[in-house]
Amino acid sequence: MTPAAANCRLAVERFDFITRVGVYNRRKISGTSSWSQHSWANALDMHMVTIEEGDQLYAWLHARREELGIRVLLWRVNRHWNVAPPARHVHADFWPKGIGTPPLTQRGIGTFRYSDGRVVKAKIRKVPAQGEGVEQMSVLKRGDSGAAVSYYQTALNGWRSDLTVDGAFGPATESEVRDYQRAAELENTGTIGGVDSFLIGRYHPEFKAGDHELGETEVKALIEASRIVT
Repeated sequence: MTPAAANCRLAVERFDFITRVGVYNRRKISGTSSWSQHSWANALDMHMVTIEEGDQLYAWLHARREELGIRVLLWRVNRHWNVAPPARHVHADFWPKGIGTPPLTQRGIGTFRYSDGRVVKAKIRKVPAQGEGVEQMSVLKRGDSGAAVSYYQTALNGWRSDLTVDGAFGPATESEVRDYQRAAELENTGTIGGVDSFLIGRYHPEFKAGDHELGETEVKALIEASRIVT
């Protein structure tokens, strides 16, 4: 049994509001060359209907992160990734970390290797039709407009910017995105997508109001993911 699968039953049995759980999907993290821990069946996406239910689940998991071996816990980080319905979910991945290149499963059975030397042969219920995929997340760039741009303009202002929140991704917004990327030692693309959206999104008042911690472990894991080339 993989680390995530072992913890899945605990959460589902305790919270009847969890509508579905995603464990396995062999894919890369959007905007990076790094494999998602879902590729080793080592992450949980626990979906719910309301924000309040997500807050309750997050608090329970956060209080037990050592006991459950949670390495990264993400909630309210990005409205467009894990807060807005129908994708509303709390994400957790676990120690030991999946390593190497995740195998393609055969007849739903995969052999997964972890950082503590453990090797697990597990039956996977869902095998992606194409064998592997890429987590899809829109990338915002100069010339774009709309509510998503306003969201990140507000988040950048929560960091240290002084942007007019007008929903237009113009030169000023691009310049502030590049300033943030330089400060965080990320690839200087001037666009928002993948890891950038998580790290910038944590400065939005909506995230801060929820009193949800994106701790040093999460930040390091996200930045590490942005730099891995496979």
